[in-house]
Amino acid sequence: MKRLVFVLVTLYLLQSASGITDELRKKATEARLKCKQQVGLSDKEYQDWVKGISLPITNGGSCCEVCACWMRELGYMTDGHLNLNNMKNVNTQKWSEKANVEKANQIDTLCTARVVQDGRKECEIALDYRKCKTEMIKQNGGPPKPGST
Repeated sequence: MKRLVFVLVTLYLLQSASGITDELRKKATEARLKCKQQVGLSDKEYQDWVKGISLPITNGGSCCEVCACWMRELGYMTDGHLNLNNMKNVNTQKWSEKANVEKANQIDTLCTARVVQDGRKECEIALDYRKCKTEMIKQNGGPPKPGST
């Protein structure tokens, strides 16, 4: 449960901070709305997700489908595989300081390499990636909340 809360907070901070480019903010908002429709979230589930209170639960207690949808819509996942190049591009839209972009890129590179992708469902890949990223940030620290520097 603690891990899920940390993932939620991480997602919320990364996608809602004031320093994110207007283009990325718009894309994130559109992604959440599209995922709301695709997954069939109630208005309350959606609002809790947007506010960073909780990720919607689907598939018998997993945020699997929501995570996969979110990653597809932001370009973190394409054709059923993690897309490191797109992740790195988004990182440049989150931070202006090169050191912060490099730290985020290191975490994304490590987790993309660690997650087994072939022969797996998108939602399983998305969950494993988020778990890895959460662990790496907990163990090694991560870049600051976008816009806070």
